[in-house]
Amino acid sequence: MTQKRIRAAVDADLPAIAALHARIYPSGVGGSQERRLSYLNNLLFQHPWRDERLPSLLFEDATGKVSGFLGVMPRPMLLNREPIQMVISHNFMLDPEHRSSLGSVSLAKAFFSGPQTFSVCQPADETSRKLWRACGAGLARLYSLTWIRLLRPTAYVVDRLQNRADPTKLLSFGSYIANLFDCGARYAGLRVFQPPVQQHVCEELNAENLLECIQEFSSNRTLRPIYTENTFQWILNALRGKRRLGKLIGRQVRKDDGQRLGYYLYYANPNKMSQVLHVSGRTGNIGKILQELAYDAWTNGAVALSGWLDPYNAEEMATHSSYLKYDYQTPLLIQSTDPTVELAVGSGRAFLTPLEGEWSLWSHEGVIKSGGGP
Repeated sequence: MTQKRIRAAVDADLPAIAALHARIYPSGVGGSQERRLSYLNNLLFQHPWRDERLPSLLFEDATGKVSGFLGVMPRPMLLNREPIQMVISHNFMLDPEHRSSLGSVSLAKAFFSGPQTFSVCQPADETSRKLWRACGAGLARLYSLTWIRLLRPTAYVVDRLQNRADPTKLLSFGSYIANLFDCGARYAGLRVFQPPVQQHVCEELNAENLLECIQEFSSNRTLRPIYTENTFQWILNALRGKRRLGKLIGRQVRKDDGQRLGYYLYYANPNKMSQVLHVSGRTGNIGKILQELAYDAWTNGAVALSGWLDPYNAEEMATHSSYLKYDYQTPLLIQSTDPTVELAVGSGRAFLTPLEGEWSLWSHEGVIKSGGGP
């Protein structure tokens, strides 16, 4: 027998990690073992930020069996134009048959004691949240708020009901009735049911131009991500793999004279809530970008839009949203060895989006794919 221990995950551990993932998420990534191995291999060992100093972590029980796992994704950031190392935790798993406080606490402590300057977590259950906070992580309150923009209000309500319970024939029929009601209310002239109007030039973005937009409109933030063409392409490939969320669309918004006002990146999801990943632009123009985004999503059949609130542009975003809510299910938790990082996050001067959170690493049933544009 060996002692229980925490150690770095290596390529040869992939089958054991996949087996643990299958025990905890039997229907994850479609339930296919081949897709599960592909997803985990890309996520753990094929990403472009791999760093031996920041490995994913395994917990071995006394028999040497892998009974716990914590994924670690390194990401470079700029803090006041100086590079720092961020890491994102993901796929925190403990074998239900060998679940113990020792394993979870050991993994969490090992994660936070790494050489990184900045750690980000998005635990999806209350037990994990309590564990991360007990180990020193704090709640990033401003970045745990989401905004909602209703496009088809009645259909939105039905969609929320469907998400809270197993879809039934009654609810499916309700979707049809809701769309008819929204259409009738629109023709009746009710203001809240009126579709957005396009007022600016919108151009589809390829990966190169999208990266250019992110770099341009994050340049005034104290804390912001560093992406190269290679690393950003990997992220886009991962995002495209989340097919359940819809089609990934990125567009830049320009004035008639060609001046770029801003851009957006979102999933067009017909008859569903559409997830927004990025909305940014010139100060004073965020409302215009949101209006163009709403028009695009409406024409693609979405019932509503939802995204992370950008505290830096909070006033404009709140003005052009239907309402704001606190994401109590997957709030953003952070920990840093540099108080300047916590100050940047606490003051809303950090450029943090779902791409810099654990959300971007969840499988959402998909497999990381290659090729194509956003």
